[in-house]
Amino acid sequence: MRGLRAALRDPSAYLVARAAEIAAQTGDAALVPDMLEVYDGLFEDAAKRDPQVWGKDALARALRSLGHRDPAPFLRGLHHVQLEPVWGKLVDMAANLRCGCAQALVDTDLAPYDALGELVAVLVDPFAVVRVEAVNAIAQIGGHEAALLLRLKALTRDAEPEVAGACFAALLDREPDRALPFVAGFLDDEDDALKAEAAASLALSRHPGALDEVRRFLARAPSRELRDATVNACAGCPQPEIVDLLLELIAGSDSSSAACAIGALAQSRFRESVRERASEAVRATRDRRLIAVCEDAFGSGGDGAAR
Repeated sequence: MRGLRAALRDPSAYLVARAAEIAAQTGDAALVPDMLEVYDGLFEDAAKRDPQVWGKDALARALRSLGHRDPAPFLRGLHHVQLEPVWGKLVDMAANLRCGCAQALVDTDLAPYDALGELVAVLVDPFAVVRVEAVNAIAQIGGHEAALLLRLKALTRDAEPEVAGACFAALLDREPDRALPFVAGFLDDEDDALKAEAAASLALSRHPGALDEVRRFLARAPSRELRDATVNACAGCPQPEIVDLLLELIAGSDSSSAACAIGALAQSRFRESVRERASEAVRATRDRRLIAVCEDAFGSGGDGAAR
């Protein structure tokens, strides 16, 4: 412990970060008071003492790992901006710190309503990765207030579509019955990127009605790119019924979508159980290109290979 304590107080932020990571791995909560003291000190003359925010980021993550429940250090990190010169301009280097503190805040003693109030500000952070983590943290808090915030964020049309995608996924996970029609409504949006995020979120949902929405969307998708992106997302679908949908696409789609369906089946959790069915569906097409795709995806050896 003495060595870690000394390393935590080293002038090098890199060594501080490594010491924090080791303390978290060993679960040594006795170092928490030292970590808090060092963490606070790194906010003073921050760009000079902790360039690239290595120290503060590692310390915040270690404090969370060690079960520190006082929200104060995480609130400080959540709203910290650290501008440093990069190629002749000032760049905020604290995005990762804000991400970690957003997640950590959920596990503190801060009341849920107060935590939501703090996270609202981070929903408009300049960095998309921070906005996504704010969405995920809000989803973990749960409750009707959190769901309404996530709906509002989705409706504000973030500049980065993955932020809306995070909202869709969180809503479908937390309140699936209420969220299904809300998310499905974006399948008819004018923005193709939002369509794609909504379709992918539905493809990954456990809600039994989600696949019906995906099937209807695939039948009317306005472009091959959207259709294929949705089929690719189906690889992660947790529902066994996805197998029938993808086999239908192999039999009744253009070769591009059929190839995507083969790839999705080969990457799915149902890969081994559907190997032979996929091979049979591909052989029935008599499309040599698809047969080659199937052999490559599932492997050319064994009983399940397309021949």
